[in-house]
Amino acid sequence: RKHPDIPVLVRARQHLLRLEELVERRYLKPPFKAQKTGKNAEEASSTSTQPTPLVEWRSLVDSATSYSQLHVYMWQLSKCLAWEKSIMKVYCQVCRKGDNEERLLLCDECENGYHTYCCSPKLSNVPEGDWFCKDCTLMAKRGSQCVACSGSGSGYVACCSQCDKVYHISCLNPPLSRVPRQAWHCPLCKKLAKVRRDDDTKDLNRRKNQHHLTQCRSLLTEMEKHKDGWPFLMPVTRKQVPEYHNIIKTPMDFHTMKIKLRDNHYSTHQDFAADARLVFNNCQTFNEDDSEVGNAGHDMRNFFERRWKELFSS
Repeated sequence: RKHPDIPVLVRARQHLLRLEELVERRYLKPPFKAQKTGKNAEEASSTSTQPTPLVEWRSLVDSATSYSQLHVYMWQLSKCLAWEKSIMKVYCQVCRKGDNEERLLLCDECENGYHTYCCSPKLSNVPEGDWFCKDCTLMAKRGSQCVACSGSGSGYVACCSQCDKVYHISCLNPPLSRVPRQAWHCPLCKKLAKVRRDDDTKDLNRRKNQHHLTQCRSLLTEMEKHKDGWPFLMPVTRKQVPEYHNIIKTPMDFHTMKIKLRDNHYSTHQDFAADARLVFNNCQTFNEDDSEVGNAGHDMRNFFERRWKELFSS
């Protein structure tokens, strides 16, 4: 709905402040995270003689005079949100999968995820209101109880620094010789952390690969515009050179490479380089070195290798 009587910048400030208000306090990170006091979140974030960083941020947003300032404040809010706790990054503690987000429950105590069909007993619907996993329910009812033996064993216990689950040091595999003195993570949290690290690595590699393929598109454009690139712009047809396909069993050209880039047929930039070198190898195989096309192939190969080294040597 449009409000012509309200300036766009004022509405943008209002929307950003409203967005911050809708964020649950437990998903804020320092310095925006409210300190644990006896007061509730509203009282802790209210204006005082010594305003907190969050209160200062609200004041700056409310007095912003440009869109660039609002963009900076929006970035600051984004950096102070615990995105790692998003349901899009949560894995089921039972099946270790993160699919079917609409059936994935988050425990309101430990914030671990569980599919409704992985719970015991299975849940037919997503519960309304707060929901607590079996481990947190047992800990609340019975206190500190070993997750591995459900309290049937005895001896010293170790408490996970991440999820607060308790294990007898003798119930662990391998068992610990003594209670950890520093921060310790249980097997489930270690496994979950590894899954998240692997996903972060895959995401980083994917974005890096996309950047490399973007550079390949630019390099292909340079080769198409090069003065010696004319023989390789389009596929060689049997009508043009009848004997070509009898000698060259795997033809390649710039147009075919462009289509493969467009259709995401290259998994990595090295696949692109292999096709580029195939173009020049085919040229060297079919043409005499001192012919016009042969000389163009040598020049284009030198140009490609030089630009490839400049783009990807690091």
